[in-house]
Amino acid sequence: MARPDWLIGIGQGAFTGVWLAVLAALINSDLEWYWAIGIFLLATLLGAFKISRMLLRIGSSILTGIVAVLILTPALQPLEKYLDVTELPSQADVIVPLGGGYYCGTSELEAASLGRITRGLELWRQGYAKTMTITDAHGLAQNCGSIEDAAKDTIQKLYPNNAPDIVVLKNMKTTRTEAEAVAKEAKTRGWKKILVVTSPTHSKRAKATFTQLGLNTFVVASSEPRFDSSLHTPFDRLMAMRAIARELAGLLKYTLFGWF
Repeated sequence: MARPDWLIGIGQGAFTGVWLAVLAALINSDLEWYWAIGIFLLATLLGAFKISRMLLRIGSSILTGIVAVLILTPALQPLEKYLDVTELPSQADVIVPLGGGYYCGTSELEAASLGRITRGLELWRQGYAKTMTITDAHGLAQNCGSIEDAAKDTIQKLYPNNAPDIVVLKNMKTTRTEAEAVAKEAKTRGWKKILVVTSPTHSKRAKATFTQLGLNTFVVASSEPRFDSSLHTPFDRLMAMRAIARELAGLLKYTLFGWF
């Protein structure tokens, strides 16, 4: 007995929905579960109708082709170079390692956060500035540990007998709020030159955001812990695609909000 087209379409839509939800989760590691479920349900619903099913097939096929090209070829390298505006370190009044991720379950800094803080400490040890900021994030899950505590613990373990002067930027949400908090502290403390430490792919947005607020800013690269920036392997390109997609979306958002 032949199955009706709409039933077959729902199955095809569901399959496409799983692929799209997985792709969305890969690109945005902060994607909430209900968004993933919503993508799956929407694709399943679109599969039930002839025209929307055709559009879904075309769209997902184009997207699959784009992802394949980005992962299997060096096509991401120009975008990576475009986003990387990091500079050599220079003498400054303060070192600002930008905030990154945090693991609530283990109360540990995520690799990007740890890399930025350790690079900031390295610059401090080299004498580029006596003061360093710590970013404490806003909106973490209930009963989640403190990024500030984890960062201070890292500094204490590395330099138990000597440490930089620490200024904590509390309740930060985005790079923009970090820049605003640093601008406020700079006005109060007389900071004239800011040494921002961040991942290379994040440096363009960071530089533009701090500069737009009138801060004399140099951006120094921390490590890129999630992938090899030479992008030799498909896995490295997949991980880089996540970071680059996030930054391009961030650049668009900040442009629309007039933050550049």
